[in-house]
Amino acid sequence: MSFPDGHDRLCAIEWLVQRLAVEHCLRTPDPIVAAEHLKAAGEDYGTLVFTSAIKAGTAEGMTGLDISTALAFLVQNIPDDVRAALGT
Repeated sequence: MSFPDGHDRLCAIEWLVQRLAVEHCLRTPDPIVAAEHLKAAGEDYGTLVFTSAIKAGTAEGMTGLDISTALAFLVQNIPDDVRAALGT
């Protein structure tokens, strides 16, 4: 089994985005609230992308679904990562 081309770069980018998100949240007065806000914003944006893509047509709808799913996976652990960094 092999990974598709660019998989290593994608994993590195995802790791970096999550790391930067956690560091950003830790710099705010209430890191947990900031993390929950980032998670909700990512999910909301993913829903908006999917909804807009569905209106555009079938092929765009599938791309929108892929983007929405990727965003949901990307932001889902930010609150837990912030809690872990805070030791809570």
